[in-house]
Amino acid sequence: MAVLAVLQQPAEMVKEFDLPPEEQRLKIQSWNSNPPKYAPECTYDQFRASVNKHPHQIAVDAWDGRMTYRDLDERPSALAACLQGLGLNNGDNIMVCSEKSKLVPVAWLAIFKIGAVLVPVDVQQPVERLKKIVTAANIAGVIATPKSHGIAKQLHATVCTVKDGVEVGCAAQSPIFISPLVEPSDLAYIMFTSGSTGTPKGITITHGAFASMAAKVSPIFQAKRLLQFASYSFTPAIYKILMAICTLDGCVFIPSDHDRVKDLENYINDARVDWAMIVPSVLRPLKPENLKSLKTVVLVGEPIPRSEAKRWTHNTRILYCYASSENGLVSFNGRVDRVTDMRNVGYSNRTCWVVDPSNHNRLQPLGVPGEAVVYSPSSPISYLNNAEQTKEAMVDNADWIQTAREGFRFCRTGDLMYHNSDGNFSLSGRSDLTIKVRGQRVELPEVERSVVAEQEVRQAVGTVPKKGKCAERLPVVFIWNKPYPPEGEVVTFGGLTLVPSRLTAEVTAALQQSLSQKLPEYMIPAVWVVIKAMPLTASGKVDRVAVTEWLQCLDTDAISMNSI
Repeated sequence: MAVLAVLQQPAEMVKEFDLPPEEQRLKIQSWNSNPPKYAPECTYDQFRASVNKHPHQIAVDAWDGRMTYRDLDERPSALAACLQGLGLNNGDNIMVCSEKSKLVPVAWLAIFKIGAVLVPVDVQQPVERLKKIVTAANIAGVIATPKSHGIAKQLHATVCTVKDGVEVGCAAQSPIFISPLVEPSDLAYIMFTSGSTGTPKGITITHGAFASMAAKVSPIFQAKRLLQFASYSFTPAIYKILMAICTLDGCVFIPSDHDRVKDLENYINDARVDWAMIVPSVLRPLKPENLKSLKTVVLVGEPIPRSEAKRWTHNTRILYCYASSENGLVSFNGRVDRVTDMRNVGYSNRTCWVVDPSNHNRLQPLGVPGEAVVYSPSSPISYLNNAEQTKEAMVDNADWIQTAREGFRFCRTGDLMYHNSDGNFSLSGRSDLTIKVRGQRVELPEVERSVVAEQEVRQAVGTVPKKGKCAERLPVVFIWNKPYPPEGEVVTFGGLTLVPSRLTAEVTAALQQSLSQKLPEYMIPAVWVVIKAMPLTASGKVDRVAVTEWLQCLDTDAISMNSI
């Protein structure tokens, strides 16, 4: 039908035609005809229901101790009283600054008990970055462990240090914990990700939003013994801990940092873990034949290498999950096998539509990439203290929304994907300057701003080539603030003049060391290239496409690669 329209009106631009055809529109609408329902619940109420069902069951099994569901209900009460004694109350943003520990779920639940908002962070991130989060979130206080107490004191004057359930230094502790009224529409937690302005970006999630997502995806997991692997700054850490104890009636296993990094396979066996959510690069060194208890692996954040699918799908259920900090777990491919298209992220558990990235009023035909927009049955997505960005992220009043169901509001994902003929989705990239590095979201402008802030650098461009020696790494091409070597010392390749790595090693090593004090490890460039001038578009802007294509052809002899 679309082809016929083009033949009949050849002067019209293709994007002006009503695509997709009516039969495809009806099919897409039918795939989205069963949206998830809003679950008007609060996180702590969900947990209390689990406590009432099996108070003596183990809820947390960590390297530093175990707790039953009853323990995990009682111990946060003492901490909640301490927090209130320090003047922390309903609606305050409280940061939890801790290493991997059984005390982390205690701290989270104590925050929920007083109606405050959880701000989880990775204590291994640079202090300067944590300070930016403290400022951006207007943190009212910090919960720390003895090990992280020193860092916490650098971040905030109000610190409550907890040790095995006993609050240290809480002279102002109130004798009674007072439970406030908490509504499903109240904020539960704020996740901070990379931000394009150079300041971490806060994404706010309500209790109802988490409850709705958990209710929809919990039946898919079929898990009782869940591994807690991810960094606390990575959204899956929230899902695994809270879903384990709030909706799955399971036990969350928390390894020590040593076991997590150096001895994960033995830890999984000893703990008899049956479910893990990890990125494919973590799965790679593990041997499926050695992990008899591991029944389900949910892979997030990175494409699945076909080699991993071949190794794991004989005895383990592999789910490839598409997720975002804003929308939670959006879709699952439960049919990953040796012949699956590795870009396929399965069927959405939400209502998910693919639209023209330049015009959100237009749906894309089947098989045509576009931006995915997702409906969540809860409060609209919100970026902390950024009304303009929040507005840009929302799609409403579009023609196809009215066709689907009146009154729906959708959130843009920034991810490009396309509908397959059977209703599932395949990823095809990003529509903006956001990338994923080892499962973590990275805003390239934040990396570039940090690099340019160094005195050695005048201009910088970050990208992630899809092929070549720099493939799937994070390279930065930059112009430095120093005289260039004589003409005989530089190299011309692909129309650009660059300085060989043997002449730039000292500078790039210094840059990497300096950035390690400001950025998380996953945001530090793994490849450095010094050039004399950037390629420009006709409008005078840096030509990112040209830089990426150039890097894909570049020989390693001309670049400095850091092992990260």
